[in-house]
Amino acid sequence: MERVSFGLAPLDFPHRVDCFLEAWKPDLVIWVESEFWPCTLHALHERQTPMILVNARLSQRSMTRWQLFSWSRALLASTLGCFDAIVARSDQDAKRIETALRAAPGLLSTRKPPPLIDAVVDLKTDDPFAFQEKSAVQSVDKVLMPIASTLRQRAWIAGSTHAGEEMELAKAHAELSSSRYGHTNLVTFIAPRHPERCSDASQDVRRALADVEIEPMVLLWSELAHQDAQLQNLRQSSCIIIVDSLGILAHLYRYVDVAFIGGSLPMSRFKGVHNAREALFAGCSLVLQGSAAQSIEPLVSGVVAVEDHVDLASRVHARLEKRLADPMPQQAAYATNSSAKSALAALSIVWEIILREERSHR
Repeated sequence: MERVSFGLAPLDFPHRVDCFLEAWKPDLVIWVESEFWPCTLHALHERQTPMILVNARLSQRSMTRWQLFSWSRALLASTLGCFDAIVARSDQDAKRIETALRAAPGLLSTRKPPPLIDAVVDLKTDDPFAFQEKSAVQSVDKVLMPIASTLRQRAWIAGSTHAGEEMELAKAHAELSSSRYGHTNLVTFIAPRHPERCSDASQDVRRALADVEIEPMVLLWSELAHQDAQLQNLRQSSCIIIVDSLGILAHLYRYVDVAFIGGSLPMSRFKGVHNAREALFAGCSLVLQGSAAQSIEPLVSGVVAVEDHVDLASRVHARLEKRLADPMPQQAAYATNSSAKSALAALSIVWEIILREERSHR
């Protein structure tokens, strides 16, 4: 990494953007998904700096909003028209982007044709473990490897959770630990989407557990990683672990059979859909997502929708008791695919643009 320089992107105001670009003088700019910053895009466009949008996404919901007014349609078309190439995450996204570009053809660039739109597989379908930091893997293995043989039968994880969901997840833990289901040494991992929320998440969990039959221990992952005494609690007791460390969620999925993907329950304030494929790649035999996610886009194949903590507890119990079928074919395929072919496909288009620009300057 010693040959890599990095800096924070500027606020999207003309003067700030101009100062930033004057200092960095980029030869090529790669944007990801739907990070559209109009001032920056148009400033780069005026400088004739090649730009590529990879893993481009434009959901039907966003498309509908952009089409509400003539000025918003024109803004979207002119913004997308700044790119030299757009690598869409799916055929559906590519079609919506093409439709958006046709909405205001007069505003598109005159120095180049409309951008090349090449639909490839979503970058998020690549195996996340192909790019995982070795230190993150080692930190998880150090804590969980000694108890891995028994942990899978009594643990589950909720990843990328948002405000409002942690209380519901704690209620599911309490339900599973109750006499109805009898998982008295259950371990629930809760990984908030934003680690700075871990303190609030811990408080919400404790509030939800105020009157339960068996009150579990509520611990931070960092406490487990640095205190041997807490590891003994993890081995024997009912615990809720708040994951307050970055970069370890993907590897934690490998130690459990059941994963819930957050930002998807009705009480969540998040209005989007998080990636469920990490859990599928990790080999989780049951991946759950709140039913609210279905109102935004279809669930990934192999993911099961749940309504609330009661439904969630029932499905987790059934999996832990091995009453569900073996992993679905889609999940097995995810778990055995260790390639990064989508990233390579996107990189091939990036390389094509680089070569084209080099030829144009000879």
